[in-house]
Amino acid sequence: MDEVAPIEHFMPHGMCYLWDVRMLSLHVISDAVIALAYFSIPIILLFFARKRRDLPFPGIFAMFGLFIVACGMTHVLDIWTIWHPTYWLAGGVKALTACVSIATAVLLVRVVPQALKIKGRADLYQQLEELNATLDRQVLERTTNLLEGQAELADLNALLHARTVEAETAARVMKAQEDELKRLATTDSLTGLPNRRAFDDVLDREWRLARRTRLPLAMIMVDVDHFKKYNDCYGHPTGDECLKTIARLLRSNTKRPGDFVARYGGEEFVVLLPDTGSEGAIQAAELLCNAVRTSAIEHRNSPLTDFVTASFGVATVLPQRGATAASLVAAADEALYEAKNSGRNRVGFRRTSPPGAA
Repeated sequence: MDEVAPIEHFMPHGMCYLWDVRMLSLHVISDAVIALAYFSIPIILLFFARKRRDLPFPGIFAMFGLFIVACGMTHVLDIWTIWHPTYWLAGGVKALTACVSIATAVLLVRVVPQALKIKGRADLYQQLEELNATLDRQVLERTTNLLEGQAELADLNALLHARTVEAETAARVMKAQEDELKRLATTDSLTGLPNRRAFDDVLDREWRLARRTRLPLAMIMVDVDHFKKYNDCYGHPTGDECLKTIARLLRSNTKRPGDFVARYGGEEFVVLLPDTGSEGAIQAAELLCNAVRTSAIEHRNSPLTDFVTASFGVATVLPQRGATAASLVAAADEALYEAKNSGRNRVGFRRTSPPGAA
């Protein structure tokens, strides 16, 4: 220090009898380091408080920071007053530091009871364990409820499945009943053949199809000869058996899948032959007439032979626009009338007039 300036310029005021360069350096360096540390601590506290805004008692950090800064200023002034006799300023700063110290102490006294209420690590661990136990209990309850809900849902699904099966079964039974009712409504109860109603539906369908495809449609009307006399001779039960036999003969001797045999009413039957011309229809009628004749069903009261016979009326048509299926039925009925007037046990034929206009 002697090389920088004369020693008398660094002579402490009022401390001449204590003058020692090493002691002076010790005081100056120590006060400087302490002041630097005091000024650094508030900065760290401020940074910490800003990062942790959730911490309680934020005012204590501010008071601590102010207290530490004031302490730091006293050490700075201690260095300053070594060469500059500003003792009033140093005393004032120390007085301010004393006030801040007292205020900080008072604040600490007020804060300590509140701080003591803050749970310690053991209490926090215990609280955490209690919270975990409560959470485990809630999870168990909710899991149990969930399992019970799943069980109830499974029961409901099983019940729904059972009800669905019952509904499907009931629907199938109802459909079967409807089909059976429809079959009964369109089936002759005695012979098992389709009845007049079924024949009308099939005739309408085949008529429209023949008109679209421009193919001929044939019909054979069948009437059992002298059937009233058969009933009078053998009785109605035997007459019913006779009609059943003739129905089986007509059905078994009608070969094609599309041919349709039905009971028209009483002792009358009808055969519908799609895509069949006059020659084919007449041959089919002759085959059926011969089948009835050769079946040798006894009929002692018949004026023709000793066996049951039948008369057949054949009609064919090529459906045209404007014509109706009733014209085919009327033509077959007329052909049957001619066969019966010609001696019965034969085939009569009638073509609807004329083919081009039918």
